[in-house]
Amino acid sequence: MKGGLVHLTAALEGYVEAVFEEATRALWPAWTSGQYKSYFKSTVRRFNNAHEFNTNRLFFNLGMAWIVQQISWQHFPNASVVKLLGDTYRDRGAISHGSAVAKLTLPKLRVRRDLIERYARELDHQIAIEVAARTGNPAPW
Repeated sequence: MKGGLVHLTAALEGYVEAVFEEATRALWPAWTSGQYKSYFKSTVRRFNNAHEFNTNRLFFNLGMAWIVQQISWQHFPNASVVKLLGDTYRDRGAISHGSAVAKLTLPKLRVRRDLIERYARELDHQIAIEVAARTGNPAPW
């Protein structure tokens, strides 16, 4: 179960990084590959993980302030989103540092996976709205 949680957090990190890079390209399509490389080196390459603070900090670079605080869905308010991320990354940190982790069962891991998947879709949607509002075009992803 521990490996599943570690993979889940790695997948979320990779996804957030990919959305950030696509949003950057959509917002500044005229940049050269060198400009993108330099920008990504100073932003996304320092990302480390997708917990609330890091995700907010990453998207501040695109002028999208407090992006995580804009995420919620029916019966899952933003406070629950923030708690989900906090609990997930607390448990992931405990696993990676050999500390005790609350009993993680397959059903609990599945619930967390489904919630993280929904969070990723909602984050993606919010970023797409921001890109469309600024460019006048739909997000290219």
